[in-house]
Amino acid sequence: MGWYFDPNWETRKELVEDLTKTEANENRTRTCLAHCLRGNVLWSVVEYTFTDGTPPRRYLGCDLLQNGGSSGWGYKPMDEAAGPCYYSCPLKYLNLVPDIANPAWRDAVIRQARLQRLQVEVGDLVGLDDRFVIKVVQITRKLSKSTLAAKDRDGKEFSIKRHYLSGETFTTWPTTT
Repeated sequence: MGWYFDPNWETRKELVEDLTKTEANENRTRTCLAHCLRGNVLWSVVEYTFTDGTPPRRYLGCDLLQNGGSSGWGYKPMDEAAGPCYYSCPLKYLNLVPDIANPAWRDAVIRQARLQRLQVEVGDLVGLDDRFVIKVVQITRKLSKSTLAAKDRDGKEFSIKRHYLSGETFTTWPTTT
């Protein structure tokens, strides 16, 4: 899907209000049950109810928001089924949508949330995920909320993003790193 811009959306707030408002026609009602912004990503839980007695349907929405200048604010709609490359969805939203459209994406959301809560301090030995040949590093500095400075067993220094951590911590260097 593409991007949708409208000069009537002069602010991000106006766009969010429009995307989360209740809409109805003769066949169905669309209601946003919950929504939040994480940067310029709008997460939402949307429920469709139908006038013909069909059971209600819920889905997780992930709308990317962007300021288009004179074109106004715009959005790119996605949902869980599309497997968006964004994992900041609130965990409680997963429980609000019991029908799982993409198990792998949900697992990544849960993993990302755990990593965000993982407390690492300077000096800690931490594991890296399977994308790396080096499996364990020592944290030398916190560069930002999402970036850490680390060194490998041989003392080579580099920076790593927090989402590359495996979640494992060690008290001593393992025999194979």
